Amino acid sequence: QNTLENMLLNELILTDRNLRRYSRESYVPYTYKGKTYYFLDMIAYLNKVYQLSGWGEDNMYGKIPRNVTYNLLLSYDPELAYLIHPAARDGGRHMYYTLNMQETRARETFEALFCYLGDKFGGELAPGGGPDKKYRVSNWVIGNEVNCCQVWNYSGELSLSDCVKNYAEAFQLLYQGVKRGYSNTKVFISLDHDWNAGENGHGGKEFLDEFARYMYQTAPGMNWNVDYHPYSQPLPRNDFWNDYSNTTDSISTAFISMRNLNVLTNYLGELEKKYGMYNKDGTGRGYIRVMLGEQGFTTGGGESQQRQAAAIGYGFYLAMENKRVDSYIIRSYNDDPAEGIMQMGLMDRYDKKKESYNVYWNIDRGKQNSLNAMNPYRGITGVGSWESRFSGVLQEIQYRYDNYGW
Repeated sequence: QNTLENMLLNELILTDRNLRRYSRESYVPYTYKGKTYYFLDMIAYLNKVYQLSGWGEDNMYGKIPRNVTYNLLLSYDPELAYLIHPAARDGGRHMYYTLNMQETRARETFEALFCYLGDKFGGELAPGGGPDKKYRVSNWVIGNEVNCCQVWNYSGELSLSDCVKNYAEAFQLLYQGVKRGYSNTKVFISLDHDWNAGENGHGGKEFLDEFARYMYQTAPGMNWNVDYHPYSQPLPRNDFWNDYSNTTDSISTAFISMRNLNVLTNYLGELEKKYGMYNKDGTGRGYIRVMLGEQGFTTGGGESQQRQAAAIGYGFYLAMENKRVDSYIIRSYNDDPAEGIMQMGLMDRYDKKKESYNVYWNIDRGKQNSLNAMNPYRGITGVGSWESRFSGVLQEIQYRYDNYGW
């Protein structure tokens, strides 16, 4: 019911480099605050959102309603280097970069671009005048693992406070832009599984604390959410349920995986109370929502198909049990040889199905199908009875399958 796609921001702006991929006619004028920009027409993206949302008779993804999430990323383009924060301009040695909120030209460009995305994906007006939800994006994520600012969201030597301030300002621009198109869309920050270790920048907790504080001071009305990546530690380890050294149940844990996900979700409840957001939406389920937008388990590095399948299914049950979690997204459909031992696909590179494919296919197709898929892995995980351990989850799975077909 959920899918996440990446969108490279620099590909959306007219440059000579982009013209080698798209035609000149693919870029259309967009006037914002008296300035005219040339942005990608987004036709291919709109068509994909339409398909992923389950519309159309000949839908390659199946006629299943889904929430579509786009993760906005900034890579290197020499013509658009001004969009990268001055402290992070290293000539393209990293994959993704922190956005430049310090210089007027860059900030104005991002503001216009985010409003353009809000116009395009908020639901264009249908013939009757109402919004057409067929092209709506449900969720937006800005940046990738932004606390990991020496690897994925490269920010140079910015201090924690400067890094968070810059990121929060970009978040606020995106929030304002996409909300004007569709008021119910959600906007997420992206954190990796490093909670306190700070191995490649900052721990997720200190980044989150600083972000929450800054948002409360400058934009208390904005509802921010968390896209968390609860990989195992180390990444190639599948049996997260056995790890009580890297992942503890304390707020001081070094890492958060699926085993101790409650550390994160409970802490978000504490932040809600601290900043006056507790039960703000009246549901009691958690105002700050969590998307598990990237994770996976490998069959490389000596790990077996059995442990991969067990981990995917066990993780799904844990995600469904946690009422703050909205989605559980496995990142690889096929193995990618370029990723070495991180072979996280449900199928290998030749489309041969692994054991995990069967688990993924059946895990939410009614209670009995789910149990049939997961019962072979009770011994691996040490769970004596899935039905006893996750009785409420299995009831919900059956309810959804009976009433919605999924």
